Amino acid sequence: MGRSLTSLLSNQNNCEYIDYKEFITSAVDINSKNAAIIDFSQASGLEEVLLNNYQLPLISGTTNLEKSHMELANNYALTAPIMLASNFSYGVQRLSFAIRAYVLKNSDIKECNITEVHHTEKKDAPSGTAKSLASEISALIPDLEINFLSLRKHNVFGLHSVSFLTADKEVIFHHQAFNRDIFAEGAIAAALWLKEQENGLYGFENYFQNKL
Repeated sequence: MGRSLTSLLSNQNNCEYIDYKEFITSAVDINSKNAAIIDFSQASGLEEVLLNNYQLPLISGTTNLEKSHMELANNYALTAPIMLASNFSYGVQRLSFAIRAYVLKNSDIKECNITEVHHTEKKDAPSGTAKSLASEISALIPDLEINFLSLRKHNVFGLHSVSFLTADKEVIFHHQAFNRDIFAEGAIAAALWLKEQENGLYGFENYFQNKL
């Protein structure tokens, strides 16, 4: 993600990328109104940022978070705006909206199957996006059976397929990312939006709905 963020930010007017390690080891003076932290790391990396409480707008796409991380995020949100999201792709947001619309209009769904495929370096399974989609579906149909299939293959940046079974058909929703730029693009846009917001905890859907 670092390469995608650096490349895209180099094409943004009035934007500069500073690596986190450089940020914490130097005496860089950053005005909170003109800076934001973008985190795509592991839970331990996000925890370090939250504990330091830089009072800067914070965007994080780190997944597999525990209750303790959410408590830290809520505390961070008291002094700065923070956005946590399992996916910063516009396409996945549209996928989520489409799934919600379908589920609300179809009461005969018997089963849901979610397949996610990612590169072999991805550690958590199911993916954070798969869990988020399942949570959204469960909120609409609490007793629905939801099954997960997680696969790890080389050079797959993210594939999510959600199928719904009824007595007489199967309906499938599908999204695949071909590179990491789509996640970096969404994160940068969300960061620019977030730094203008009040302190609090946000999701990517808050930005996306405002964008529509």
